[in-house]
Amino acid sequence: MADKAESVTSTLMKSTLVQYFGIFGLYLPVTYILAGALADIVSQQWRVSGASLSALIAVVLNVIGHSIADYMGSTTSKMQSGILSGNAGNLSGIYSGCTVPGFEGYESMLAPQSLVIIFAMTTFFFIDIRTNYSGQSISGLIGLTVVATLVQIFVLMNNACWTPDFYASWIPTKTLMLIPILFAGVFGVAGAGLGYWINDAIKKALPTAGPPATVKTTQADGPVATSGGGFGSALPPVGGSDGGGSGSSSDDQFVCEAYKNGELVTSTITE
Repeated sequence: MADKAESVTSTLMKSTLVQYFGIFGLYLPVTYILAGALADIVSQQWRVSGASLSALIAVVLNVIGHSIADYMGSTTSKMQSGILSGNAGNLSGIYSGCTVPGFEGYESMLAPQSLVIIFAMTTFFFIDIRTNYSGQSISGLIGLTVVATLVQIFVLMNNACWTPDFYASWIPTKTLMLIPILFAGVFGVAGAGLGYWINDAIKKALPTAGPPATVKTTQADGPVATSGGGFGSALPPVGGSDGGGSGSSSDDQFVCEAYKNGELVTSTITE
């Protein structure tokens, strides 16, 4: 009796862990989209928002592809049941538990939006690395993409969505769901291409404010200057035409007094 109770408890714990992991994985795609935009808001730069933009464009392309396939008469078991019940227009109900939170009603029979988002952002960063950071390795990016893709496939399987009932695979064997992955890749690459082009245009259109901050210090052996780059910093540059960097203003000086061998030594440090 005790063994049976222990077995039931163990099963429930495993089921709970799988459920929580599934919920965590379900919310990851929308987190990917928000992360890039939030990072640029904090840093006051336009750098990785293009990845978020690419993902949104890919999602729209997937919805357009779904509409075209629907117009041409393609359907799935879930959509067909929705048609019979008069609920075909409510995609959020048809894809309940299978769609990305925040994108309810924007699902597609061609590919899961979660995979479309992942492939779009991966392609964007791949293009960015190859264009601007040619010496950087892409193995880490590929590894993260594989892990993220497997997590999303697990979520879809855990919610019983990874079947031809939801996504039109056009493959007789139900265990082969390669067509949705293929469509996810197509829409992801297309979205990333458009997103990268728009992102580049936005970066060129934005006014350049110069380095956000320039700090100049004077040491015993001569001046040393350091500066940081970026767009849109709210902080004014330190050291400029107002006399802050010339070293001629006494407002930017302080006096350090020290004794050496019993004699007073005074050093002036200019910020």
